[in-house]
Amino acid sequence: MLKILFPVSNVHMMVDPESIGVAGVKFFENLVKMNAKVRVPMITDPRGVDLDYYRPLGQTEEMADIERRTIKACSSMGILMTNTCVNYQTIMAPLYGEHLAYGDTGVVIYSNSVCGARSNFEGGPSALAAGA
Repeated sequence: MLKILFPVSNVHMMVDPESIGVAGVKFFENLVKMNAKVRVPMITDPRGVDLDYYRPLGQTEEMADIERRTIKACSSMGILMTNTCVNYQTIMAPLYGEHLAYGDTGVVIYSNSVCGARSNFEGGPSALAAGA
């Protein structure tokens, strides 16, 4: 079987406290302890917790803590905390023929169909690996 890995020019990783939980944030924190840094530009979606208004929304202190720790760990690795749902349009627009590693199905469809870039849907760990 032929296996080919393509270098990517930018990465989008989906990460929020509900999806990663305590285990996910500990994984990120361990990477930070090992001085891990992303090598290509990498963005992530808006936060899953509004840190200024989470209590009235019924979100827990534990979720807010996971969010804070995730932001700190991702920022330490050089991941851009873009805080927008359209970061692929406003911050790092996909270019024709560009190879990407994107972790949001809508972004993948837009990139492949509208921009002519190339990406599969990448889950958080594989998107992170693509940026390392």
